[in-house]
Amino acid sequence: MVHLFGKIDTDPFLPFDTDPFLPAFLPHMQRHTATLRFSAWRDSREPLDAESDKDGVMKSDNLIVGSMKWGGFSNIAGGVLVAAAYLSHPHHETPEVIASNYWLWTHVLFVLSLLFGIFGLIALMGHTFRKVTISGLVGYLIAISSLILIFGLNYYETFINPVVAVEAPQFVESYGAGLMIGAVAMLFPTTGGLFVIGYVMFSIDLLRSKQLGRGAPGLMIIGVLVFGAGLSGFFPMLVVQLGSIVFGVATAWLGYQLIKAASDQAFQPMQ
Repeated sequence: MVHLFGKIDTDPFLPFDTDPFLPAFLPHMQRHTATLRFSAWRDSREPLDAESDKDGVMKSDNLIVGSMKWGGFSNIAGGVLVAAAYLSHPHHETPEVIASNYWLWTHVLFVLSLLFGIFGLIALMGHTFRKVTISGLVGYLIAISSLILIFGLNYYETFINPVVAVEAPQFVESYGAGLMIGAVAMLFPTTGGLFVIGYVMFSIDLLRSKQLGRGAPGLMIIGVLVFGAGLSGFFPMLVVQLGSIVFGVATAWLGYQLIKAASDQAFQPMQ
């Protein structure tokens, strides 16, 4: 150490009392040493933290892509099943028909189509959420609520009404598949209206954003309107079946577009 008076100390083990300047500088030296040690530790950690962040981003991206693909498959399955269910639906609702296995399996298709439809809607919203408008969000909420309400009715038609048809056929002769039971007679048409309004609003938002193309959302609007008109009761069953086909094709098309978007996102380089 060099003193102001020119004295040089070369012994590193020189006690403090022989050097009056060292105690004064010691706190500064300790802070400087601590800073150097922290900087060295931070530098050694940065590659690990960067690698951890990279792995976290990759896992998150894989989860998003996987969810989009499964959502796409849900839409495809829901579209195919809803069309198949309406095309195979019995034309009569007598106690004998409702108690049959054919009725059971046909309505299992309805139940599955609704479940896949709910999951598919969630996936569509997840993909378009960043560009959705208020009207699109409201339409989504109305549409998914209508599917949940319709699911409750179809659950009754599938698993409860066949038992009622055997144990109390007179009840089924009076109320059919259940649409004329008390509040259901008012709730089901209301739910149908919500179904049409919700899907049209959400599809218009999909059409505007162009995230899944314009053909599928446009066809969805047409399918929902025809489907809703057929379910109103003012048109023959043929219109219902035609609407279910158009609606099912549009739903499956949206599912395909969602899978395609997921595949494109999977091949994009990670930022």
